[in-house]
Amino acid sequence: PGSCPLTFLLGQHELHHSIHHLLHQLPVPGLQPGAQPASSVASIYVVLVGSGSMISLSHSTSFWGGPGSGRHPDLGDYLDRVRSLETNNQRLIWGLLEKKGPHIDWVHYFKTMEDLKAHIFANSADNARIVLQIDSAHLATKDFRVKSETKLAMYQSVESDIHGLHKVTDDTSITQLQLQ
Repeated sequence: PGSCPLTFLLGQHELHHSIHHLLHQLPVPGLQPGAQPASSVASIYVVLVGSGSMISLSHSTSFWGGPGSGRHPDLGDYLDRVRSLETNNQRLIWGLLEKKGPHIDWVHYFKTMEDLKAHIFANSADNARIVLQIDSAHLATKDFRVKSETKLAMYQSVESDIHGLHKVTDDTSITQLQLQ
C-alpha cells in the first residue's frame, strides 16, 4: 500500500469544497501503465486550530501490477519516505496543539460579561438622569435668581415712586394750606 499525505490550513466555509476537490485530485503513486488500483482508502483528520482548521488527509491505495510488470523499483523508497512524512506531519500537528495549550471554554464568562454590560448600561442611564437633574436644578436656580432680581428692581422702583408720591403729597398739602 502507498499513501500521499496532504496537510493544509483553511477556513471552515472552504472545508467541504476543498476536501471533495482533493479526494478527486490525489495522485496515485507508483501506478504504471496498465496497473489498476485494487482498493483505495482515504482518511481525513480535522483538528480545530485557532480561527481555521488543520486537516490531515491520507490516501492509501493497493495495486495490482500490470501485465508483465512488477512494482516500480523506487516505489518502496517512495512509500518509506511518505510514511516518514506522515509521521513528521502528525508530530507537527500534536506539537502545535501542545504549544497552543488546552482549549479554554470562555462561554461561562459571556453571561457575566452580559450582566456587567447591562449593569454598566443601567448605571450610565442613572448617571445621565442625575446629570439632567443637576442641569435642571442649575437652570431653576438661575431662573429664580433672575426673577428675584427682577422683583427686587420692581420693589425698589415702586418704593422710589411711593417716596416720590409722598413728597408730591406733602408739597400738595403745603400748597393747600398756603392757599387757605
